[in-house]
Amino acid sequence: DASGTPAAHPAYGDQIQVFSVFGDSISQPVTGEADVYVDWSHENKTLGDGTEVALRRPVMRIAKPAYGPLGESTMMSLRNTPVAYGLGYLDAVPDELILKLAAQQKAQGLNGRPNYVRDDLNGKISLGRFGWKANQPNLKQQVAAAHIGDMGITSALYMDQNCPKAQTQCQAVPLNGIPELTQPMFDSVTLFLAGVEAPQRSKAAQPQFAQGEKLFQAVGCSGCHVPELKTGKYPLLPAIENKPFAAYTDLLLHDMGEDLADNRPDFKAGGRDWRTAPLWGIGLSKRVNGSTHFLHDGRARNVTEAILWHGGEAKKSRDQFVQLKKEERDGLLDFVNAL
Repeated sequence: DASGTPAAHPAYGDQIQVFSVFGDSISQPVTGEADVYVDWSHENKTLGDGTEVALRRPVMRIAKPAYGPLGESTMMSLRNTPVAYGLGYLDAVPDELILKLAAQQKAQGLNGRPNYVRDDLNGKISLGRFGWKANQPNLKQQVAAAHIGDMGITSALYMDQNCPKAQTQCQAVPLNGIPELTQPMFDSVTLFLAGVEAPQRSKAAQPQFAQGEKLFQAVGCSGCHVPELKTGKYPLLPAIENKPFAAYTDLLLHDMGEDLADNRPDFKAGGRDWRTAPLWGIGLSKRVNGSTHFLHDGRARNVTEAILWHGGEAKKSRDQFVQLKKEERDGLLDFVNAL
């Protein structure tokens, strides 16, 4: 559309909903908009010391579309669920600091760029910081967008039901309160997410931490996964104002190469661009989620695989990682998993 983000599909909106609230009973539900399947193609990557790493690439299938075919021109992208802690800190980083990082990266041969997106909360274009392509400008809009997009719950920010015209059954459902997410609920959820603290670094890994950190910097990972940011004024939660924190992100977009491209632009983000994912708490993923599925589409099953998929601006760092000795690789991975 005019803002640079993909237009919603006329029959399916901007997100395939595989579940439905319609049906005769819980045991006999009506299917959602379509069934979505992920198949995997496999390939191997050989590291410098001869170690082979099995990689997988997702292949998406959409079956049983309930409102007609999607059409060949429809852009599609798989999205992994991001973590939901430390968001207040990211929300409180001043725009000026993010822009300063972008300017500093130019001197390092990197090309970190801010996304500029539609700020529906304030009625203007603002710097984006949330989402895989930094397409949400602040935490409150992120909360409202998730409610309407993921669950079909209206809020003061997005009052219209998530029911395209082709979905007559959806449009005919009687409304139970407008908005469904009342203002006290909206404010409470936003404050809760702003205040969920990020996990602390693992103390068990402290002896290896310093050496792994040196390698992390030496191969160039810290150029984009910036070790420290600092919050500014943050009226929503003054307790976290003017505090340094270690999320290991720059909140900027980077060209990550063709292998990770979804060819789906989003405001100023191109089809190969992704926001630098924060790394804090990454080592707890298995314990908390029961899996370690990383990157925007969950293809990487561990940190090693995630690094090996890096391309574009990150190719030089990836290639240096590939050439590390095993004990050096293990040290760098121990560092990342301790964040």
